Amino acid sequence: MANAPNFRYAARESLARAKTELGADDPHRLRYAALELRDAMEALTYDRALAFKDDIPPEEYKTWQPRKVMAVLLEIDPSIGMTSTIAFGLEEEYGKPAPRENMKLLGTDVVFTLADLKAHYDAIGSYLHMPSLEQVQSGSGEATGALWGRHLSRRESSELSSVE
Repeated sequence: MANAPNFRYAARESLARAKTELGADDPHRLRYAALELRDAMEALTYDRALAFKDDIPPEEYKTWQPRKVMAVLLEIDPSIGMTSTIAFGLEEEYGKPAPRENMKLLGTDVVFTLADLKAHYDAIGSYLHMPSLEQVQSGSGEATGALWGRHLSRRESSELSSVE
């Protein structure tokens, strides 16, 4: 995939815009925060897919839904959804792992998993639409939805922040 966008950068930018929208303290801005959070989830998923671009069937490039993309990636490599840490150290004795205190941490790759997508993507999407007639009639659509949405969006924002 020549000239692929920098999806990780796009995810960070979307997350920053979502945090700005959440900080506005205006329930009408939740819709924009939700859109930015979903964009961030999509971008992180596409970024992960780029690592497997040679293994992904060409017809799957048409798929934009992150859950479907992640399902394809998990078929290719089941470990794709695991957070991993890389460290190195000098063995004191050949063939035996280096003692923990001799290990130098290089970093941790925190991933946004299929379970994360299932838990958050659609829930956030409900803020991209008008409340249903039932929600309007019961009065639950605006007030409780805005409070729950602010809490939910802050949680997703926090989880996405850990995926650097």
